[in-house]
Amino acid sequence: MKIEAIPAEATRFKETELGPLPEEWRVVRLGDLWKQGILWIKNGFSQGDFNEQGSGVPHLRPFNVNEWGEISLPQIKYLRVLLDLGP
Repeated sequence: MKIEAIPAEATRFKETELGPLPEEWRVVRLGDLWKQGILWIKNGFSQGDFNEQGSGVPHLRPFNVNEWGEISLPQIKYLRVLLDLGP
């Protein structure tokens, strides 16, 4: 997954509790996404088969949480995940 910057002149911003964000974005809590089944949260597991090219699902590790409890993504790793979506 490649994330590209959107030119400021192409986006309108609104002020949020996190600071200015694009108008079409909304601030949500990860716990709310989990309760709705949108976000999958599991306890840690050992995984050596990862990549840093953005192929697969982002694997957040304790290393990705800074001392203030904020998610830090400069060294994010990705896992290839096979999902069983049923019949």
